[in-house]
Amino acid sequence: MRTLATQFGVTLEKRGSRMVDHVGASASGDAGTVVSARYAHVPAVLSQKLLASDAPPVHFEGVGLRAADIPLLVPVLSAPRTAYSVPVDDNAGSEAALDLVSVFQTRSNARVAVSGSTALFSDRLMRADGAGNRQFAADVSQWVLQEKSVLRASSLRHSLATGERPDHYRVGSDVVFELDLAEFSNNAWHTYTADDVQLELTMLDPYVRVTLNHTQAGGADLTTYRGDVRLPDRYGTFTFRINYKRPGLSNIDVRDVVGIRPPRHDEYPRFLSAAYPYYTSALALAVGFLALSAVWLWSAEPKQSSKAASDVKSACDVKPATKAKSTSEEKSTEPKSKRKSKQKSN
Repeated sequence: MRTLATQFGVTLEKRGSRMVDHVGASASGDAGTVVSARYAHVPAVLSQKLLASDAPPVHFEGVGLRAADIPLLVPVLSAPRTAYSVPVDDNAGSEAALDLVSVFQTRSNARVAVSGSTALFSDRLMRADGAGNRQFAADVSQWVLQEKSVLRASSLRHSLATGERPDHYRVGSDVVFELDLAEFSNNAWHTYTADDVQLELTMLDPYVRVTLNHTQAGGADLTTYRGDVRLPDRYGTFTFRINYKRPGLSNIDVRDVVGIRPPRHDEYPRFLSAAYPYYTSALALAVGFLALSAVWLWSAEPKQSSKAASDVKSACDVKPATKAKSTSEEKSTEPKSKRKSKQKSN
């Protein structure tokens, strides 16, 4: 049994040891009967009668235990501060053991209770004056046998805000998610109300996490939780997941895989507000190009008068004659001796 208890993170005191309390002894005066009312505040395991300020204490005879600091293990009953563990037939004090009873729940909702005393559940201690053993034993046994604090999730559903349920959602769409929860206690299913039920939209890592609101009752034994989700701007295979784990309550891990696709070619917006500066610059460039082309095409050179045209033509005709005349004049001005020498050489 000790080896089995260590598998759940519980270490019992050495064999032959026992818990004693000389300060807070029971009414019988036996220091070996430890009286403790140090209950853990776990409403899912213990009833309101034991969580009240005037709760009856539990009478305990046995060995102490130490619980590891793991989230799946909850010490529901601890020893008083004046109690300590001693070897059998020895009143010398030793290291104190803090816990008396612990409960453990696996991830698959299997439940285990570890107690250092079998006498705690005996008729002798249950019938002791002012003892709360009967109520404590009833609460722990009901919890271990899953007769209470069992959650059930059903009717997981999601759709667009318009009520349509497509095969694949589009990025950025508004989706409505709903889920029904119920709790089993007192041999019947009842509504379960909490303000910390969260929905995650994950693809390896969570992209969206929202808290669901219990808006309406899904029936006499159901509570409907609803949440509005804006899908991320990322396409791929996502998972709607509710991973709800609370001390003493059974774990809920509900998943639904959905596909998120990018917009089709006809689903993109016609104009983007962020691109207005680019639209303006392109329009200004087009207007400038058309204005420049119009000016170049429809503008002509200024027309000249007929007199100016005739003057230009006569000026072009006079230039060759002037050039010939100047050449003859140059020849006439040369000296005769130079001309005769040129003729002889020719």
